[in-house]
Formats: sequence, C-alpha cells, structure tokens
Amino acid sequence: MCLDPIKLYDKKVYQLSLISNNQLLVILSGKERMIHIKSLDRLLDRSQSPLDIKIPGTKNTTLFAVDPISLTLCVAIKNSLFVYKIYSKPQPYPYTRIFELNTTQIVTYLEISMLKINNRDEEILWYGYLSTFMAQRIDQQSLSIALLRDKDPTLKFLCEGSMGILRVIPITSQLFNFVFQIKNNPTNSMF
Repeated sequence: MCLDPIKLYDKKVYQLSLISNNQLLVILSGKERMIHIKSLDRLLDRSQSPLDIKIPGTKNTTLFAVDPISLTLCVAIKNSLFVYKIYSKPQPYPYTRIFELNTTQIVTYLEISMLKINNRDEEILWYGYLSTFMAQRIDQQSLSIALLRDKDPTLKFLCEGSMGILRVIPITSQLFNFVFQIKNNPTNSMF
C-alpha cells in the first residue's frame, strides 16, 4: 500500500525537533526564520491547539537546540543566545525566557545535554563558533567556559586555524571529544 504525500505545513522548514514524548514539534521556519511550537496531533489532523504558538523574539534565528526531557530551548540569533523553558501543558504563556547570552561571533553549533558535575546532574548548553567551543550551565551559576585553552601548546593549531565546530561529546565533567572541520583544507578533513 502506497500513500500519497500530504502537505502539513505551508512554510519552508529549516530545522525541526520532536519533544515532550513526541507530542510537540519545535520548528524553525518561514521567511522570517522564527521558532514555532506545534502540537503534533493537531498538525496531523489540521486543527488548532492552545499549544500552537510562535515565539515573537525569535525572528532571524539561525539554529536552535532543545532538550526533549527538560524542554529547555536555546535559540541562536546573530551574536546572541536566548534560552527558554517550554511548557507541554496549556498555560497562559506556553514558554518563559530564562536568560540571554551574548557571544563575540555568530554561533554555528548548539546542543543541550546533562552532565554529572560534583555528583549532581547539571544541564549544560554547549555552543561554538569559528575555532571556539564553549559551555554554559543553564542555571547560570557560573560564566561560560572556553573548552579550549590558549595556554596548551598542543591545541594551539585549533585556536589559530579556521575550524568549523561540529560537536562536543562530553566523556566526563573534565574530558571532552571535539568534532570539528578544518576549513580552507583541500581534503576538507573532520577530526
């Protein structure tokens, strides 16, 4: 049996993520590149839901990251990061803005994950831009931390070169794997 494809959404979609036990979609879409939150069930049956909203302060978003368990959303707009808490049940406001973080360059990598620090699970925002990996605790009890130190001579080539940030993989609270792409390299290598 073959089903014909159906059009569920009228705008160009740049990024999407399924959250809240597969009940909500977070969508980066449209000419204005705004974040929309939609009820998946209501999207499929083409009806409206009180959970269907667009977040007005997210115009010109380049990318987002969302933790499907805590429902923490981070949105990158130019040199700024905006962190929100999304609520999965109808409320007067389906989201709350937690904080804003300014960066020195346009963010090209975002991820949110849990990391055990001092025997406590902490929610961490990982972000990066050209040749820079950063970490920020969502509770903001400390400043953003650069994960590459200029003082380490073995990592100097990372800080001086033109490196595209692809991913941070925490092994422990002190040890990380960095996935990056060296730009202006004829082999276009990834490490």
